Amino acid sequence: MKVAYQVKGPDILPALEKWKKVSDLTVVCCIPAYVDFYINKGYKTITANDYFSLSEDKMHFTHTLANPPFSDRSSNSNNTTDLDSKFNEKSRSISENVSMVIRTKHFTNPKSKFRKKLFSSGTVVEIKYLPKDTFPTILNTETCVLVTSKN
Repeated sequence: MKVAYQVKGPDILPALEKWKKVSDLTVVCCIPAYVDFYINKGYKTITANDYFSLSEDKMHFTHTLANPPFSDRSSNSNNTTDLDSKFNEKSRSISENVSMVIRTKHFTNPKSKFRKKLFSSGTVVEIKYLPKDTFPTILNTETCVLVTSKN
C-alpha cells in the first residue's frame, strides 16, 4: 500500500506513526516551514509544489489522506485561491482512493466546475458532514469528508 498523507503541522504525528507501520508513506507537507521537521523525523517528505508536479505515470498512490489548507492567502490581493479543490483534483488523478476534509461550499454552488467534474467522475463513495465543533478555530466554514475511489 502506497499512501500520501497531506499534512499541515506536527499535531498529526500520532496518525503518521500508525500509517508508517503499515504502508509506504509519503508526507506531503502543505506548509513549507515544516518540511525539515518531517524530514528530521525520518519521513519521506515532499512539498505541496512537488506534489502538484507529480505525473500520473511516475507516481501513483493507493490512498491519499488529507486535510489540506482550504485557501491560499499568501498574496496581497483580496482574492484567494481555493486550495482544497486543487488538492482534491490532483489527489484523485494520482490516487486510487482519496479521503479528504474539504469545504462544503464546493457542493452548494450548482455552477461549480469542481462539483460538476467530481460528480461526473463516478468516483464519489461518501460525503460526510463534519459538526462545526470538529474544527473550533475555523469560523463560518462548514466542512465535510469527501471519500472517492476508482475501484
